[in-house]
Amino acid sequence: MSIPTISPVETAEAPAEPAVTPRSHGYCSWHQGYAWGVRPVREWDEGSGPAQRGLFACPPCLQAYDLVPLGDRS
Repeated sequence: MSIPTISPVETAEAPAEPAVTPRSHGYCSWHQGYAWGVRPVREWDEGSGPAQRGLFACPPCLQAYDLVPLGDRS
């Protein structure tokens, strides 16, 4: 039994897999409703427990208001 090999040409032509981004359901502070894919935009810590506090935005609001999620900032 032989092991199939892949030539460099075949690997170069293979479509790239899309980047995996975590998605979560939460409250969007901009349109004031629940949505999928919310990302943290601003955070603050009041020191009163493990819950993350801050402002979150859904993908449409991120684009509409030109917001940059905390994880994408350099």
